Amino acid sequence: MEARLGSLLADKDAPELLKSILDNDLIRATRKYADAEPLILRYIIQIHIHRCILADDLYLFGLDEHNETILRSIAHAMEALEPKRDFLTIQRWRSETLQALAKIDGFQTEQARLATTVSKDLFATLTYLLPEIATQAESGWKRLHDTVTMPAVHLATNMRFSTSVYRIITHLPRSVSSSSSSAQHDNHIIYHPDIQRYTIIDIATQKVLRPDSVLKVADDGRIGEHVMVVQPLLLRMQKDSAAGVALAKPAVAVKLDEPMAKRSKGVGKMAGWASSWFGGEPPEAGRT
Repeated sequence: MEARLGSLLADKDAPELLKSILDNDLIRATRKYADAEPLILRYIIQIHIHRCILADDLYLFGLDEHNETILRSIAHAMEALEPKRDFLTIQRWRSETLQALAKIDGFQTEQARLATTVSKDLFATLTYLLPEIATQAESGWKRLHDTVTMPAVHLATNMRFSTSVYRIITHLPRSVSSSSSSAQHDNHIIYHPDIQRYTIIDIATQKVLRPDSVLKVADDGRIGEHVMVVQPLLLRMQKDSAAGVALAKPAVAVKLDEPMAKRSKGVGKMAGWASSWFGGEPPEAGRT
């Protein structure tokens, strides 16, 4: 995998997905820390799944562009009707319409077809980095399909069925990551209070930091630099507010300024990524 990453940007045959999400900084970090390979794979998987299935601009995964345009236009037109329809009324119409649409055989067939394509494309991308898994092509993409893609499809579908608005954020928002009182913040800096806000993983050891982990803390609270988000933030948005309620906090790979001096829980035991986050209890249909 290290050799493939080293030549990725110059390789014309490399998957476009990898070229679009892996910059030189990420490649250098991964090559420097050999044990970080599982983290970079998690990062690639969650970015691919987010773009294809969970992105905010997807009205409903599996819905064709023509019908999506019609539904968006109807929802927009309802705002101009008299008597005035409030936001929740329009959301209820959208929720019930999408739930009815999802029961149509043709939609279910198309959604299943697209999900299979996502799984196969993802497996092909991972095969570029890990050629040894190419021999597992049939079982490999199916395993990804069952454990990652379909749980993500179910989550995305149930979020769209809900009358609430959800957002999935795959980067570290400045408003969340900035812990210093200074007016100027570097979005790549991670501060000690962030340990309680995120799941923070030391990229050098793959260990998860805890509040009682022994770390070198700078005077302003800095402990290291953000490298990549390997599990996104899931928010349920609140009416008349830019803020949201965090339903799943992000997992962030961090390069510590100084090595940790105390053993912590490893990534392998981290309460979950694919099995818990993508496959956990999604928002219930119609829940506000």
